[in-house]
Amino acid sequence: MYRFLDEEFWRDEFVVREDQVTGIEHYLIRVEHPVPEKELAEILVRYTLEIEEDFAFARVYSPEQVYGKGEKLAFIRPEGILYGEILNVRKGSHAEWGHYDKIDVCFEGEDSWHPYVSNCPALPLRFVGTGSTVNDRKTRSDPITPGQLVMQYQEPIFRQLRHSLASDDRFVCYEGTWFLSAMLVPVNLEHVEECLRLAREPLPANVILDKVLPGGAKNMKQEAREFSLAFTLEADKKHRFKRLDHNGKTLWALHIPAPPKESRFTVTTAALREGYIHVQPGLEQILNFYQLGPDLNFTVYGGYKISGELDPSTNRIYGTDIAQWYAENQVRVGEVVHVMAPNDAEGHLRLYSTDERNEIEEPSEKAEKSKTQVFLRNRIFKAFLKTQSFLHYREIASMLSSDLGKDITPGSVEAALSQAQHLFAKLGPSRGLWGLREWLTENYDVKIDLTALLLDIGELQLVHKVLREHAHPMSAKDIAQAMAGAYGIGPNVLLQANFIDPQDPRLTRLGNGLWALTEWRERWEKEARKINEELDHVEHLIKLRNEEQFSLSKVELLIDTANADLEQIVRTHDLLEENHNTHFQKLKSLQRHLEKLGELTEETERQGVAWDLELNRCVKRRRSYMVTSLLGEGAGMALLLTYSMTLGSLVCAISAFPLFVALRNHLKQKSILSQKSCLTSRRHEAKDIKRDVQPSLRAIQITIEKTIQDCRACELEKTAQLERVQRLEMQRREIQNKISDLTRQIAACDESTLRNRIVELAELLRETPEG
Repeated sequence: MYRFLDEEFWRDEFVVREDQVTGIEHYLIRVEHPVPEKELAEILVRYTLEIEEDFAFARVYSPEQVYGKGEKLAFIRPEGILYGEILNVRKGSHAEWGHYDKIDVCFEGEDSWHPYVSNCPALPLRFVGTGSTVNDRKTRSDPITPGQLVMQYQEPIFRQLRHSLASDDRFVCYEGTWFLSAMLVPVNLEHVEECLRLAREPLPANVILDKVLPGGAKNMKQEAREFSLAFTLEADKKHRFKRLDHNGKTLWALHIPAPPKESRFTVTTAALREGYIHVQPGLEQILNFYQLGPDLNFTVYGGYKISGELDPSTNRIYGTDIAQWYAENQVRVGEVVHVMAPNDAEGHLRLYSTDERNEIEEPSEKAEKSKTQVFLRNRIFKAFLKTQSFLHYREIASMLSSDLGKDITPGSVEAALSQAQHLFAKLGPSRGLWGLREWLTENYDVKIDLTALLLDIGELQLVHKVLREHAHPMSAKDIAQAMAGAYGIGPNVLLQANFIDPQDPRLTRLGNGLWALTEWRERWEKEARKINEELDHVEHLIKLRNEEQFSLSKVELLIDTANADLEQIVRTHDLLEENHNTHFQKLKSLQRHLEKLGELTEETERQGVAWDLELNRCVKRRRSYMVTSLLGEGAGMALLLTYSMTLGSLVCAISAFPLFVALRNHLKQKSILSQKSCLTSRRHEAKDIKRDVQPSLRAIQITIEKTIQDCRACELEKTAQLERVQRLEMQRREIQNKISDLTRQIAACDESTLRNRIVELAELLRETPEG
């Protein structure tokens, strides 16, 4: 980093040299007007950079400087120094900056140019920002100007500058602006005093300068003339002048000594005859202090108003009203007439005769006490002139005790202020905040001492009053806004003074930054406890209702489950009944088949027996038949042969006949045996079928019996489930009734109101910083 951008250099190594001070002197001679301290610091920094670095005849770039074509500039950047040459100078203008120059700079090693601002003292980037180019054509970081260095390291730079210039008689300073003592315009203080006395009102500097400066001085710059006037008036050892700020404009007025409360005039024969009041020194001080004249108004006994005219040549106040007042009150020669200072906003003097004065005058006090009061009054008056701010009487007592080295009680100060209300007045609603009465006029703008303001706020308990009046928590800004109007000041003054005492036990700060009275918090906490109890009761009822609702949901779930189970049982029962019917039908069908099979078996057995009998008969018949057949057939054959065959044929037939008979018998026997075998086979098959059907029949009977038992059990479970559903339904109705009762109780507690109130209290009772 470049060494001039390091704070250690400006804090530890930077020292103002004599040649730099001389350079500042030459600059002031050249410009011929006072220069603010910030600009002198900028010049000093530029001199330091150019001397310390020896930039090879290059000037450090700064936007307020004037440069010419071909001139070489040094640009300070964080990475170091960059040199450039001015190629061209052009004119430019801006709505805020005014007229300025545009310079086109070509840096070393580059062919392109970059525009920068020069001859522009009003450029905002001179003391703030990051650069001072006039457009966006940037190829590198903006240069760091001396003005920016001043703003970044102002504390060590200003300290060295002030030390060097303040110790040099060539320079004078007034409110942060420096000028050469040799160039001050001579100001005659007596002429200024006379000018302000004749004007009888504060005057701006230009009006005073036009009247008191010699003709030759009028050719000097206005800034130098006004600086000379202000510096000379402030340096007046008699402290005859005071500066006033009115609506942003500086006015100058005379420091008029504290006038007496009243002036006395002994009536003469000429005064009665011509109707005038002689202006005594005390009355002259009153007139000068309140800037009265030449037309004067008096308030007399009974509240009447009379008028008079001041004649400065004779130092008398003439008026027909005055002569008439003398006559009406039978004022005699030698009597004393009392003229008191104004005690009202209209500025009327109070005129008394001796008799009237004796009637209203308070009992006389000791001379020593009177002297003490006059002494305190004068001291208080000087304190106000010195501070030029409203003060609290306790603060005044502390100041006087410190200055005089003896104890001055606040009570005595307050008494002196109260007895001299022609000089002093309270500010707004204050109890102990006093100032000069003239400050209450619209032409004066006098500050309020913050310590006095805080004392007065504490005595009046204004914070408590404002909070009690508004009856709700308020932020510090709102409280200041409510109080500022009474004092005629802005709320920011109160906020800067931290007018709220956080240690005050009567005040409490809420967590959201609002302030409230402690008694409110206690009441809120009491109400909050009560509401919390009610809310606990409501929450208990809600909890009970939720529990009952949960129980109800469980019961309803049980009911749903029971109904589902019941439906399943019914479906199972129906299925069992259907299976029972199916099995029963199958059983009947099997029984019918068994009966048919039995009948068939019996029929088969009967046929078998019949076939056995037939077989036996056939056997027996075959035996007898064979003989009979042989005989019968032989005879027939013989007969046949006799008639139809030849002898050879007969011989063949006879030889074949036995074989034919045997074959027919064999076939018949074989058919009978075959039928018997078939019957036997069918008998065995029927026995096998009966043997196979018997287990299935027994299983079907067992299944039918089990189905009947399941149907009976399902019927019993269905009945029990129905009873359970009925019990759950009764329980659901009871819980529903309880929930209705709890809901009515919760509604009777006005839950919404309680919730709203607890929300409001929650906003007010957020956690405080203490916990």
